[in-house]
Amino acid sequence: MSPPCAPRGPTGVGGRRRADRLRRLDGSVHHIRCSGQVARNEAGRAVRMVGSNWDITERKAAEIRLEHERTQLRTLLQTIPDMESLKDREGVYLGCNVAREAAAA
Repeated sequence: MSPPCAPRGPTGVGGRRRADRLRRLDGSVHHIRCSGQVARNEAGRAVRMVGSNWDITERKAAEIRLEHERTQLRTLLQTIPDMESLKDREGVYLGCNVAREAAAA
């Protein structure tokens, strides 16, 4: 559990955003994004709270898949014995593999 949202001075509204993992009763893991605010009185006590939760499980899974694919492509590029380099659509040089680096040295 995280600490409560901090006030902005002795009175006012403090806010917080974060992402968490939840394990449901069936054992499945879900990712959520939370956003909330706490309004405090002059004594610093919480008097009102409002917030929202969004299920970002699919987005998180897509991010993990994308990172896995990027890792595979980097590994493939670095292990190809031929000299290879990467350029963007405009022909700007982005990088190369170990074989090309060795040839350039």
